[in-house]
Amino acid sequence: MIQRPQTLILFLFCALTVVNAFFFPQEELVFSALLTSSASYSPWVSLLFSVIVLLNIFLYKNRPLQININRFVWVLFTFFWAGYVYLVLQNYSHRFSDFVPDLLIALLGEICLLTANRFIRKDENLVRSLDRLR
Repeated sequence: MIQRPQTLILFLFCALTVVNAFFFPQEELVFSALLTSSASYSPWVSLLFSVIVLLNIFLYKNRPLQININRFVWVLFTFFWAGYVYLVLQNYSHRFSDFVPDLLIALLGEICLLTANRFIRKDENLVRSLDRLR
């Protein structure tokens, strides 16, 4: 399980979201303009994505479900960060460079999810081709 490339990539995604939540906590500042009282929960949303992906790693025997969960997390992650970019551009466009590390780490996270899905799909296709040979 650990030696599979998609597992390592998904672990990398988890590490990136944790780093993003704890070392670059500008999400709270940005979402406070919109959410007032519940803005303090916004870093925890990134950690929730990380936990879902971490649990998804252990579904390695059910690859189609793993692909669907990764796709779902990718869509939610994209919407979350698209909202973040929108709010940054609306409220802090004069200080956009302060938010670039956050956004780059999020972009790397999205690339990790897409790459992991590619490797999971490769595994699934390999298993299907071997089942045809039997």
